[in-house]
Amino acid sequence: MPSEDLEPYEESGWNSLWDLSAEDATTEFQFWELCERHQWFGIDRNLQPVFCPLVYRRSHRIDFEEFRKILPPDWSLDTARQNYDAVKRADEASIFERRESAAGWMICDSRFREQRDHLRTLWQNLSACDRPVLPLSRSQRLTSLPTNFDFVPQPDLLEFTRQYDQFCDFWHLLGMVTWDLPDPEGSHDLGDLGPHLPWTFTSLAEDGYDLTEREQARILAFQNGFEDQKHWKTYSHILKIHFWERIAVSRYSSKRTRKTNKSKLDILLSNILEIDPTRGKKLRLWKDKLIKGEINSLIGRR
Repeated sequence: MPSEDLEPYEESGWNSLWDLSAEDATTEFQFWELCERHQWFGIDRNLQPVFCPLVYRRSHRIDFEEFRKILPPDWSLDTARQNYDAVKRADEASIFERRESAAGWMICDSRFREQRDHLRTLWQNLSACDRPVLPLSRSQRLTSLPTNFDFVPQPDLLEFTRQYDQFCDFWHLLGMVTWDLPDPEGSHDLGDLGPHLPWTFTSLAEDGYDLTEREQARILAFQNGFEDQKHWKTYSHILKIHFWERIAVSRYSSKRTRKTNKSKLDILLSNILEIDPTRGKKLRLWKDKLIKGEINSLIGRR
C-alpha cells in the first residue's frame, strides 16, 4: 500500500504510540478503513459486525437511503422514516452525548465496577456452549411462555441471566457492548406507562419533563452517589478516553517491550476527541483518580 494512503491514519498518532512495523500498520489501516466504510464499531468473535452509537455513530446528516441500509429489511418506509427522524432529534438534543456521559460516570463508579466484575466472572464460568456472545442485551421480559415451548433450563445460565437483568434494571442499561462499555438508557416514553427518566441520565429543561419528574430523578441520583450531573459533557469525554486508552494500551501488549508513552497517548486521545492535549491529559488523570477512588466526583473541577 502506498505510504501516502496511510498518512491520515498515521497523523492520528497510532503508529507513533505503537512503533508498528510497515506490515502491522497496513493491517491496522485496512481494518480501520473497513470499519469506517461500513460504519462498524468492530467485529465480534463470530466475525459479525458490531454497531455501537455511543463511541462511534453515524452523523445525523447521513442520507436517509443510507440510513435505511442498516435497518432490518422488513421495516416499512414509515417506520424507517420515524426512526431516522428520531435519530436526528436525539443527536440535536445531545441525547447520545448524555448517554455517553452516563456510561462514563458508571465506569468510574466502584459499585458499578464491582457488580460488573462479579457478572463477568459468572459469565466466564459458563460452559462455552451456554455463554452468551457479546454484546449482551438485557433479556426480553415475557409475561408467559409460548405454547408448546420446549426448554431445558441450564441452572448456571439462568442464574447469570437473572443477576444480569437485575444489574441492567438497577443501572438503567440496555446491555453491555463489552464488559468495559455499558450501554445506558436515555429518557423515553413508555406509552401507557408514561415517560421514563432514568436517574443515571442527565435531564435538561428542554427535554420536556416537568419539575416533579426531574426532581425525583435527581433525588434518586443523589441517593445513589451520582452528584455530577452538571459535568455530563466531561464524563462523555471520559468514556471515550477510557475506551480508546484501553485499546491503545492493550492492542499490541504482547509485542510491547516498554511502558506506554503517556505524552504520545495524550496526543493520540486529543486527536480522536478533537480537544487540546493539555485538556485531554487532565481528563485522563481525573478518570484515573476516580477509578482509583482518590476523588469521588468532579465537583469544583474545570
